[in-house]
Amino acid sequence: MLKHLLVSCIVLCTMYSSYAQVGPVRKCAAHEIFEKQNQDPGIAENRQQIEQHTREFLQRKNRGAAQARTGVLTIPVIVHVIYKTAQENISDAQIQSQIDVLNEDFRKMNSDVSGVPSEFTATDMQIQFTLKQITRKSTSKTSWSINDDMKKSSKGGVDPIDPAHNMNMWICNLSNGTLGYAQFPGGPAATDGVVFSPQYCGSIDKQPAGETFYLKSPFNKGRTATHEVGHYLNLRHIWGDGDCSADDFVADTPTAAEEHYGCPSYPLKSCTDNGGFTSDMFMNYMDYVDDACMFMFTPGQKARVDAIFESGGARAELGTTSGGCSLSAPSGLASSNVGETSFTLSWNAVSGAASYDVSVAGTVTTVTGTSKSFTGLTKGTSYTCKVKANCESGSGSYSPEITVTTTGSNCYEGPVTLTLVLDQYPSETSWTLKSGGTTVASGSGYTTKGATITETFNVGAGAYTFTVNDSYGDGFCCKYGNGSYTLKDVNGNVIATGGSFTTSESVNYCTEAGVADTQAPTAPGNLTASGITQTSATVSWTASTDNVGVTGYDVYVNGSLNGSTTSTSRTITGLTAGTNYSLSVKAKDAAGNESSASTASITTLSQSVTYCSSKGNSTSDEWIKSVQIGSINNNSGSNNGYADFTSLSTSVNKGSSYTITITPAWSSTVYSEGYSVWIDYNQDGDFTDSGEQVFTRSKTTSSSISGSFTIPSGALSGATRMRVSMKYNAIPTSCEAFSYGEVEDYTVVIGASSRTVDADADMSLYPNPAFTSTTVHFSVAGNAQDVNLSIFDTMGRSVYQQTIPQVSGAHDETIDISGLQKGLYHVVIRGEDISQTKKLLVK
Repeated sequence: MLKHLLVSCIVLCTMYSSYAQVGPVRKCAAHEIFEKQNQDPGIAENRQQIEQHTREFLQRKNRGAAQARTGVLTIPVIVHVIYKTAQENISDAQIQSQIDVLNEDFRKMNSDVSGVPSEFTATDMQIQFTLKQITRKSTSKTSWSINDDMKKSSKGGVDPIDPAHNMNMWICNLSNGTLGYAQFPGGPAATDGVVFSPQYCGSIDKQPAGETFYLKSPFNKGRTATHEVGHYLNLRHIWGDGDCSADDFVADTPTAAEEHYGCPSYPLKSCTDNGGFTSDMFMNYMDYVDDACMFMFTPGQKARVDAIFESGGARAELGTTSGGCSLSAPSGLASSNVGETSFTLSWNAVSGAASYDVSVAGTVTTVTGTSKSFTGLTKGTSYTCKVKANCESGSGSYSPEITVTTTGSNCYEGPVTLTLVLDQYPSETSWTLKSGGTTVASGSGYTTKGATITETFNVGAGAYTFTVNDSYGDGFCCKYGNGSYTLKDVNGNVIATGGSFTTSESVNYCTEAGVADTQAPTAPGNLTASGITQTSATVSWTASTDNVGVTGYDVYVNGSLNGSTTSTSRTITGLTAGTNYSLSVKAKDAAGNESSASTASITTLSQSVTYCSSKGNSTSDEWIKSVQIGSINNNSGSNNGYADFTSLSTSVNKGSSYTITITPAWSSTVYSEGYSVWIDYNQDGDFTDSGEQVFTRSKTTSSSISGSFTIPSGALSGATRMRVSMKYNAIPTSCEAFSYGEVEDYTVVIGASSRTVDADADMSLYPNPAFTSTTVHFSVAGNAQDVNLSIFDTMGRSVYQQTIPQVSGAHDETIDISGLQKGLYHVVIRGEDISQTKKLLVK
């Protein structure tokens, strides 16, 4: 054991010789909230648009086409203090000290900025904060989780006040050691703002004589709020919440492998390729170091923040700017050359203007002249237009709006095609098409899960209402499948698309009379196959042509539809080694016309694989004493780090469950070991595919370790390799050479299913009862599929939901239940081939 401790000490002293972290560490939940909110498709799309807007702004700024923000932006702050104890009801003076720290940090007036190393550049963010209002509310709650309840009066919290124009701060005691969190731009207005605990609000350095602030070291200098407000203004953690391959989207912050704690010594470099810097920028406000050791923002971070405040930015309405020039609003805004898809705007020049921001339906374009032509518009559509002047150091106000309507009709050209993708409960879906209250087309009674339905409406010119219904009231995207509907005209223009709704959704549109499209696309050309393995192949082709437009391609394997794509290639999986296949591809258009097929033949590779090496360097201290599963009961003993027992085998059946028992041994002292077991189900020579890690156990000193797993129905039949690994003080991976541990390889022979597995027998929860988290174990016996995990209370109300993508075989999913009240709940698993329920008791 002495050599273990010696090696560990050497590693730790080498990496962290500059400091030793004792006591609490910074814990921020902003990224967790960001990822959780992005499970909502609407929020995810909104944030994608914000990121695209930010990148376009930075590109325009880099080429001089966009002005940097000038003057100082003042943001009003409304503070909500929610307290149980008198200590938590912090004073006005402590709150004001926090505002003072924010003003120093965001204006680069903090005294410790002098500690920035010469290779880095600190910047003035040109943002200041003013305390507008303090609200106070007593509560019986001891602590608050990160589920945003403190922002809801219905949950005992306080609703935000005008979040579009004020930054709301909630100061309340957070649970689980979380210092604070913030909502990134693009989230719901009802939860927008910053949250942190009272003992991290304000600075000990600003405590007046005779008053005692409620603060906790080492986070007692107000930098928790600086960090969280950075998130609120769209800044990521400095390490990109990943490793050396992750990014915080800021060019002048070095790439870092992970967060930093305590007070590291400069330089400290964690990534070889980090942009040419000598050190990580752990002193940046967006890292995790102690308050006393973070003291800078960079010009790149300021530019990223500036993007959300420019016209069209996510927080363009927040705060007021002082300083810079003052320009009058342009006068004489008028339109000319109005056509079906274009028009020109012009206005009178403003003295001192260097450029003008022209807003058309909310999209802003910056120009230097006094006119701008716009093209690519929609015919028969009204656009709201306005313009404002910019000088070198500021901008004026917008002119009064005018409305410009393009000529022509905005009706679509018929016929119209409906593409309906069903979810896992197709019988719940129905639809109607009505004209003047009369139903002209309808559909219902569907039975095939995930099927794609295509209907073409040859009903002539007129106004129509299309309504899609779900009888269960949960739409068909995205709880139980990826259902959707899309309406397109004969030219392939999208009239409407959707799928995420409750009971029904309606779309109004009009069509003009058109000529029915009866011409099929040309056949795909040059059909070839590449990347052929034992179980997969990629087929590609040259694009087809059509008189209207090709909308996609159907790919067939041995005459059966394998899938559809809009690209000119598709990877086919799930093939059998050493087998001949006939592949064919057909092109299709919006009217449902399909081309003739182009065909090709392939033969998958024979099953012959080479496995990656894996071994421990020494087993003089610990080793795998025995492995028991099925007919394998091997008392192996020490084998110098690796043993090939592939001559030993056991037979297993698809859909059946098996238990493996691993018994370790130690020379003297009992060490803490981690364990993993893999089975190469698809026989491709590695253990990295979904479901192939069949058992894992965190480091433990147990004298015997057991675990159960189920052989998936998609596993290939025949002999394949099972790898058993034991590693000192960590969970081993399948292809690594490590010190102190042992690896053993065995053979398992996979046969057909021998029995039918009870639908609910394989689902389990552990721990149960549970306090803050529980792990859901289940198995999918069919093809890989999306699985929905939901939790319902005893009243049938949904309190938790997530979609687990493409599950195959046994699966463990750990979920956070810290936000749930004590009581009994039902955990429900639903997928194409699975429907299981277990009771969960939250303590």
